[in-house]
Amino acid sequence: YDRLPEHSGLLNTADFAEGTHHLSIESSDTFGNRSRLEVELYFEHEASPNIALEKLGPTDETAEESETLLARDRKGGPRVSDDDHRADENKSKILPDRVIPIAKHSTATSLRIQPEFFSDYLYIRLTTHLPITLRPSLWIRTGGRRYLVDIDLLDDRTYVGTFPLTGFSGTELSIEATADINGTDVLASEQIAVVAVSPEEGGVVTTADGRFSIEFPPDGLYRTLYCRIEKSEFGYDVEPNDVLLKKPATVRYRVPDNAPPGRTGLFLLDDGDFSLLSRDIDSVSRCITGRASRMLGGFSVLSDVTPPRLTTPTVHYRSGNLSVRAHVSDGRSGVNARSIRAAIDGRLLITEYNPYAKLIFLHEGMPLAGGSHELSITVSDKMGNRATQSRRFSVLSGR
Repeated sequence: YDRLPEHSGLLNTADFAEGTHHLSIESSDTFGNRSRLEVELYFEHEASPNIALEKLGPTDETAEESETLLARDRKGGPRVSDDDHRADENKSKILPDRVIPIAKHSTATSLRIQPEFFSDYLYIRLTTHLPITLRPSLWIRTGGRRYLVDIDLLDDRTYVGTFPLTGFSGTELSIEATADINGTDVLASEQIAVVAVSPEEGGVVTTADGRFSIEFPPDGLYRTLYCRIEKSEFGYDVEPNDVLLKKPATVRYRVPDNAPPGRTGLFLLDDGDFSLLSRDIDSVSRCITGRASRMLGGFSVLSDVTPPRLTTPTVHYRSGNLSVRAHVSDGRSGVNARSIRAAIDGRLLITEYNPYAKLIFLHEGMPLAGGSHELSITVSDKMGNRATQSRRFSVLSGR
């Protein structure tokens, strides 16, 4: 969660006496609530395995020796003993950092920078579809200064490194990387707009096009927030989206000129679902204003002119008991539970609504006269689009 020194969390058994050891792991939240895990570890010192590498691409002499050994095998002749093999291996034993197979027939090269922001540090992954033949270099440029980032080998095509954001007060990070990929020098760079918002003062972060802004009030954060806003398929993504807000943040989004009046809203995209934040559009600025109360995420201005999907209700009447069920769903602004109205022959019924099961239901005693009756259900979404379903049913006399 926080940037720590290299190899933090790794225990080397050689640094401890052999036998049982006590390990305590403690975690605390923002308010100081703590939890502790107590475990027993047993360290056993075993000999480390020896690794021997043979030279790739045998010389003529080794190739000839291999052919000789193979010929002896075929003739049933004497073979070199295992002890002789181990003696030869020990002469050229090395401990490598890595072994890289070289792709001989490909000339395409690429180097991709994949940054990922955490609460107070930047995690950077350098990847390529071809093996990296020499250790790459990674730099961060901000505020007129350039910092070399320590990186670690993850596999033959990936290096990773971290950069602390604590103390960062600029508005842009420039990530630069150089690498030798399959014998070719490759450069890559990426610019990221970042704004540090302090808990004490708060602040406003606005996009370059002026169409979107988010305002954090004073004392609205638990810790300094390194805010980024990126254009997305649906609108704008505000990150980090895993930070809990202390007070709601105010979002302003300029509405497109062709947006349907009265059917356009500001939505928060959370785990694939859209949540309506507001539908109040200022007639002068053409901005719609809403509040993000808990988390940040993706914000969109979307139109909703489609009524909820309401199924034809099922009705069962027996021994004076009435049961009604109907499913309802809405893929955009969501069902307005307060809008649900059900009636029999114009007589209002008190129904229940389960939003998780997307079910409107009723089961209660209700005397009905014999003959034909009509049940109707009406429901609206949060943008005012309405759906209605009705059904006629018959009640036998005496039932």
